[in-house]
Amino acid sequence: MSVTIWDGTANDGAGGIAVDVVTRLVPVDPDDPDAGYEEEIVSSTTLARVADPKWSRPRWPAAMRAEPAENGAGNFKAGWVILDDVLVTPTLGDGETRGDLGSTPEIDLEAATATWTYATATKDLAVRKAAMKGAAKAKVGAIVEGGFAYRIPGDPPGDLHTYQIGTADQGNMTSIGGLFALGVTDAHGGFWRDAANVNVTMTQAECEAFFAAAAAYKAAAVRQMWALIQAVEDAADHAALDLIDIAAGSVDSVGAWPANGS
Repeated sequence: MSVTIWDGTANDGAGGIAVDVVTRLVPVDPDDPDAGYEEEIVSSTTLARVADPKWSRPRWPAAMRAEPAENGAGNFKAGWVILDDVLVTPTLGDGETRGDLGSTPEIDLEAATATWTYATATKDLAVRKAAMKGAAKAKVGAIVEGGFAYRIPGDPPGDLHTYQIGTADQGNMTSIGGLFALGVTDAHGGFWRDAANVNVTMTQAECEAFFAAAAAYKAAAVRQMWALIQAVEDAADHAALDLIDIAAGSVDSVGAWPANGS
C-alpha cells in the first residue's frame, strides 16, 4: 500500500506536507542503563510522495490512521494523518499519452485519500501512426474473418448466407473459376458451401457471379486499407491524423469500408 503522510492541521488540509522521518532510540544517560531511552529524530525530509516499502504496512483502523500520533504510532507528530494514495489517469485523446504524475494531490481528509493525477502529454507522432496503420490492417483481418454475406440475385432473391473468404477459400474460388474459364461445365458441383457448412445450390452463372462479388468485396476492403495507411503516412501532424477514422474507413469523412450483406 502506498500512502502519504499529511499534516491535516496546515491551511485546513490544503497545505500539508508529505514527510519521511527517521528516528533512533538513544539512552537518557549513557552511564545509567536503567535511566531508559528517548526517541531522537535523525532526519526529517519533505517528500512529494511517500511510496517506500517502509510505509507498506497492514491497514490500520480508521481512528489510528486519522490520528496516528494520538494512538501510539511512532514517528508521527500531532496533526499528521495517513492517507491512501489514489493515482488517476485523465481521459486521453487519440493524440495524447499519460505524462508525469502531478506533484500536488487533492486531499480528502474525510475519505482519507490523496489523489494524484497524471498530466497529459502529446503522443509521439510515429507511435500513433504505427498504431493506426496496425488498426487498419487488423480491421481488414476482421472483415475477412467475418466472411462475405451474399444472397443469389433473383425474383425472389435467395436466402442470405455468409461465405468464408480467407486466402485458402479465395484460392478455391480461383481454382474453380479457372476451370469455368477452360470450359468445364459445373466445375463447382452445382453448389458452394457456406461458412456454416451448408451447401447452397447455384447454377454455374450464379456461382461465377458470386465469385466475382466475393472477390470485389475483399478487394475493396484491401484497397481501403491501403488508402488509410497512405493517409496516415502522409499526415504531417496530429491534427491531420484526427481526420482519419480507421473504424469508419474514412479520411475527412470521405470513404468507407465496403458494405456487407447485400
